[in-house]
Amino acid sequence: MAFEESIRFSKGIDVLNSTEGSKLPKLASRVAQSIGTDNKTPFTDDEKYKLSEVLEINTDSVNHMLEAIKHIYERAAYHSWKPAILSEQLSSLGMDEERSGMLSQGWQKYGRDIVSRLKKKTLTANQLDRVDWHLNLQVAQGSKSKITEPNVVLQLNVNDPSEKGSHDVLMEFNHEELLAFYNKLETIQEQMDALS
Repeated sequence: MAFEESIRFSKGIDVLNSTEGSKLPKLASRVAQSIGTDNKTPFTDDEKYKLSEVLEINTDSVNHMLEAIKHIYERAAYHSWKPAILSEQLSSLGMDEERSGMLSQGWQKYGRDIVSRLKKKTLTANQLDRVDWHLNLQVAQGSKSKITEPNVVLQLNVNDPSEKGSHDVLMEFNHEELLAFYNKLETIQEQMDALS
């Protein structure tokens, strides 16, 4: 399944299904135009409150609905879906045909712009600049004079372009922790290789 069905997302789908269809295109349009921009939310808190009154739902439901629309369009961008495929995916989630059609039409209208904006964005502001490491070996500790405990300290220099600066992140690992970290990195690398 292309959508991770969280409780919040399921609630958003339920709200979408129960919302008057004529009001959805404008909401979806506003959400679509905000994806990949510096504007984190398409509506202010005051606008969300007004929406809750107009739609006769509480503000939590408004938030669930807006987050669901945003998630739908972001997943469609990630998978490069055509509008018909998006409509099929939404129907498989239990969204009624009218609403899935409206969101698919919105995707047809704004999809290229969304994909273009998302391609220009990084997923996180922080970018790894440099990695340094130090191997430490602790020897002779009281009654454990013959036992050695190696550990490594990774120093990640992280650059934040938005703040025009960098800072260090220090991580200390014993042998088992380092091996687990390495295995996790290997898994990530395998998944990236599979995508390319």
